[in-house]
Amino acid sequence: MDSSAVIRFIERKTENGFEARKDVLATKQDIAELEVKMALMESRLIKWMFIFLIGQAAAIISIVKLL
Repeated sequence: MDSSAVIRFIERKTENGFEARKDVLATKQDIAELEVKMALMESRLIKWMFIFLIGQAAAIISIVKLL
């Protein structure tokens, strides 16, 4: 087997690997959209954290007053 045959084999394998995976690669636009979604999720999560914090504080205060 000569070197050109090895190079062709490697190129063929590389191309086949890329073709098989190109549908699952993320583009810059995909990543930007994901970052926007994550930012929105983070703000909603922080909002709900404060809501539950206030509810827990109210429950603790009421339990302390009952004692």
